[in-house]
Amino acid sequence: MDPSSCLLSAVLAVAIAALSCSASAADSITSRHVARHLCKPQEVVGFSCELTSQRVISLCGSPGFNKFQGKAEDNPGYAYVAIGTRKGQVQFRHPENPQDYKRFMTQTVSVSAQQNMFVMTDKGAFLQFAMGRDVEANDQLAITASKAPTGWWSQGASASEPSCVHRHKDDHLGSFMSQMVDDPEWVKLRGKTP
Repeated sequence: MDPSSCLLSAVLAVAIAALSCSASAADSITSRHVARHLCKPQEVVGFSCELTSQRVISLCGSPGFNKFQGKAEDNPGYAYVAIGTRKGQVQFRHPENPQDYKRFMTQTVSVSAQQNMFVMTDKGAFLQFAMGRDVEANDQLAITASKAPTGWWSQGASASEPSCVHRHKDDHLGSFMSQMVDDPEWVKLRGKTP
C-alpha cells in the first residue's frame, strides 16, 4: 500500500471515530434529559416526580390556582394530574376535564396536622399526597395502581406499586392542597366523637 493511501485511510478512520464519539455524546445527553414536570408553561406545578416506572407524574393547576383568596369551593381555576414520558409527552390526564377537579380531588387535615390530598376515580383514591412534620420526603406520594384510571398502569401493577424515585418539584404542594375541597367522608368523621 502506498503512503498516500495509508494516510487517507488513517484520516478516514479518525473522522469516523470522531463522528461516532460525538454521536454517542449527543445520545447520552439526550437520554439524560428528563422532563421536570408535565404541566403547561403558564400553569402552577403543585408536585412532580419521576417514578420507578421511568415516567413522570405531575399535579398541575391553572395560573394562580394556589393563590386564590376565598373558599376552595369558589376557586374558578382548574387542576389535574398528568402522567407521561420522561421526554415530556403527556400520556394520560385526570380528570379529563380539569374544570371538574372538585369532583375528583379532596383534602383532609389530621389531628396531628398532617395534610392529605386524594385524587379519586369511581374505584376510590388512587393518589394520596401528604405533608406534615412526620411525613418523610419519599412518602409524600402514595399510589394505588389498582384504583387508577384505565390504562395508567399495566394489569397487575398493584403487586409493585410505582413510587417516586426523584422528586422534581413540590414547593407549591401545601398551597395547592389548601385549594381542595374537604373530603366529605372526613367531614362526617370529624363531627363524630370517639
